[in-house]
Amino acid sequence: MFSPFFSIIIPCFNSEKTVYRCVKSVINQSFSNYEILIIDSKSSDNTLIEVRRFNDFRIKIHSHLDLGVYDAMNKGINLARGQWIYFLGSDDVIYSEHVFQNIYRYIYNENFSVIYGNVKVFGDVGWAKDGDIYAGKFSKNRMLFKSICHQSILYKRDFLILNNLFFDLRYPVSADWHLNLRCRRLTKFKYVNLIIAVFTAGGISTLKRDTFPEQIKTEFADLFPSRGEVILNKIFKLIIRIFK
Repeated sequence: MFSPFFSIIIPCFNSEKTVYRCVKSVINQSFSNYEILIIDSKSSDNTLIEVRRFNDFRIKIHSHLDLGVYDAMNKGINLARGQWIYFLGSDDVIYSEHVFQNIYRYIYNENFSVIYGNVKVFGDVGWAKDGDIYAGKFSKNRMLFKSICHQSILYKRDFLILNNLFFDLRYPVSADWHLNLRCRRLTKFKYVNLIIAVFTAGGISTLKRDTFPEQIKTEFADLFPSRGEVILNKIFKLIIRIFK
């Protein structure tokens, strides 16, 4: 029985213009032990015809009505059989053909549950410009003010399932940010200086807002540094500056 290492989850809805290029960027990977889960929201165009052109046993199509992209991603988590889960937008692409091979080298025999890198931005968005590399290493404090792009992050499936970590549908734009903070509360993240994907502007995260940013200080108050930690951090930075 085929046992994939990675599960690549691609939510779709009327994505006929972009989905072939998206899936092809996965099919072209030099690392081949993965499955692709197409979570389609009953597209009325040729999205599924474009996907079926590949005729690849690793591609699994699930087409049912859903409550939006995060609901589709939650369904993907439950359907995934891989050890590691990765979410890719249907209008995004993997950055190069060796991305999963390089990630596998970092993951293999390592004991962490979340790994992330960078994305290259295609088109202008509110938080980055066309061509920017977003966004380097995130400290715990930085995560409280800015989100790690979900096209640059991978999660160990067992970690998500055992801790009941799914996307909260109360946040139609920021559910990935919310999930990452819940994960960070439980474990440290591993950063690798790799470009994972090309993120295309124009999705829900660039067009809408929700209430989550205003609720961070309440729900995740325990993650904010104490006054003592802030003072010690300032002293440490001052000492480093003096020695330099």
